Amino acid sequence: SKHLAAEELGGDAPGDRFQTGLDFPASVRVASWKSPQLQSAEGWNLAEFFDRVSEAVARIESGSSVELVVVASTQTGNYGDIQHLVAFCGSLLCLLFLIYSPWEFDTDWFAIWMALSYLLTVALVRRFPVLWRPLIPSARRLAQAYQQARAAFVEERVGSTRERTGILLYICPAERLALLVTDLGVDSAVPRALFNDFQARLASCRSQTEFEDGLLKQMETLVQPLAEHLPAREDDTNELSNQVRVRM
Repeated sequence: SKHLAAEELGGDAPGDRFQTGLDFPASVRVASWKSPQLQSAEGWNLAEFFDRVSEAVARIESGSSVELVVVASTQTGNYGDIQHLVAFCGSLLCLLFLIYSPWEFDTDWFAIWMALSYLLTVALVRRFPVLWRPLIPSARRLAQAYQQARAAFVEERVGSTRERTGILLYICPAERLALLVTDLGVDSAVPRALFNDFQARLASCRSQTEFEDGLLKQMETLVQPLAEHLPAREDDTNELSNQVRVRM
């Protein structure tokens, strides 16, 4: 269970980084990366990409005792407030047009026109995230991503591996964001600078395609360092699936 996995984390270090009792909102659900819902989502026709990510996970684990779990999210959080703010601005623009337009409009219909423009803008922003994603404060985006990553660490039982060598890789291709959450065994053996550099290089990507290519390249850079710091044991088993977990 989620609470059992949280208790297994133990220790003072992860106690600061991972919270117990983290619950996913009702809108968050786990899906196969080949699900019809994912295939039809804008910008998320990524079945082949996720297959390649799973292969990269297998290469990392083949030479080290690390258990790497990849969780992909369609977005880092719920930004309904920003979407509705954009919709409000749309209705306000409609009002300004009705007032200052060279054509005359019946004032009795103003409220109806504003309501219709609001609903139309809501539909547009949900269909085209580019209309509102640039308005998300970077600090908020990062904070919500960290919250999702910590929750996924517990939910996917990354902290319950035998040698405490679990790593959670949280990615949001649409927002070009990647975070690494590591367990105690990794923290004590691998310099944090390796993971900081991994995240920084992906944060500089300018497009989703660049992010996808960059992620695969950066995962390859982890193979040798992890094998050196946490070499594979003869009795190693694959404790956690290599399949990408998708949260929508």
